[in-house]
Amino acid sequence: TTIPFEVIIVDTNSTDGTPRIAKSFGARVISQPQKGKVFAFRKGADTARGDILAFTEADCIVPKHWINTIATYLDENPDVSAVCGMYTFHRSAPLHKVMTLIGHYIGHALHYLVFRHHSIRASNFAVRKSAYKASGGFAKELLELYDTELSQRLKNHGEIHILNELRIETSDRRIKGRLMAYLGELFPAVLALLTRKPLKGQTYADIR
Repeated sequence: TTIPFEVIIVDTNSTDGTPRIAKSFGARVISQPQKGKVFAFRKGADTARGDILAFTEADCIVPKHWINTIATYLDENPDVSAVCGMYTFHRSAPLHKVMTLIGHYIGHALHYLVFRHHSIRASNFAVRKSAYKASGGFAKELLELYDTELSQRLKNHGEIHILNELRIETSDRRIKGRLMAYLGELFPAVLALLTRKPLKGQTYADIR
């Protein structure tokens, strides 16, 4: 079954010809001068015309059945507000890929134990537009873990399910050769989320 969809590219001051290339493939390109993924996600969600919002990032490779899987699952499960999937790396050592998947499953399990619901992951998730709007969308004051925080409000509008069929591949640039630095960036963001005290700025290094 062919699912009607639109592709929206939110361009945050790229210098590599992204808008031109995206338009050549029929995508809608929207400019967002303010740097930061959360601003791009919010701008794309506000512009989208469909009933389902599916999010991924520029360095991600999604499977061919990604859109069909999302649309079919949400159609067959009306009590589900959002779905998400895991990711591995498209260029990385096999050991790193396995460790990443194991880490994801452990992280999701711990999150569920603490909050009693699953968390979405911004690089690979989809949500009903109605649930997104009813929950208030991405928080305006968060620059990190905005996806996890959104999950805490989405749970009031339907279940969040993790689908193995939605596994994607992405870049390992954030952890390659700097795993300890990445964990140091992650810790204050997690602490701020748990204590409900928003950070004043971005903790993750801007790695492109």
